[in-house]
Amino acid sequence: MTKSNLNKFFAENLTNTEIVDIEEYVVDFPENFHYSSGLWAVWDYMDYLGKEKQKFVFLYALYYLLKTKLIRLGCNNRLLDISPEEAVQSFIDRWPPDEWISKTMVICYVIDRYEDSEEEWHLRYWTIGDLVWVYPDGELSWSMDAANMDDPEPIEELPWIKSAQQS
Repeated sequence: MTKSNLNKFFAENLTNTEIVDIEEYVVDFPENFHYSSGLWAVWDYMDYLGKEKQKFVFLYALYYLLKTKLIRLGCNNRLLDISPEEAVQSFIDRWPPDEWISKTMVICYVIDRYEDSEEEWHLRYWTIGDLVWVYPDGELSWSMDAANMDDPEPIEELPWIKSAQQS
């Protein structure tokens, strides 16, 4: 997604006042959240908004944090080389349907049954990475999932994408 398309996407889903409020608030994120907090902390903080509004506020907060270089994205203990626009587009493309996300679910993964078992469950990472906070002096603080998560599944292997392709 180009920067202009992304700006249009946000303008269609957030008011100018909401965008200004998010920008003013996220500058203090490192103080509001421990530097090692991941995507879950940002997502859970917004749960009072309702899922649809929460999604757009979350995506804009992510975009703004990336754009202002307060965060980077990391996976498997390595930084991702991706623009803020590409990062947000990957979240949009990979976003699970509502039934896959609940209030108690951590944002960067969903819980899914193994295909061959009705009883065994596993975590399925759907994001491309998690937060790596950038201190003012340039030092990095890795969230646990950014340091430890496995590489994400290819988008076509995510169950909600797979089932949509099969229908």
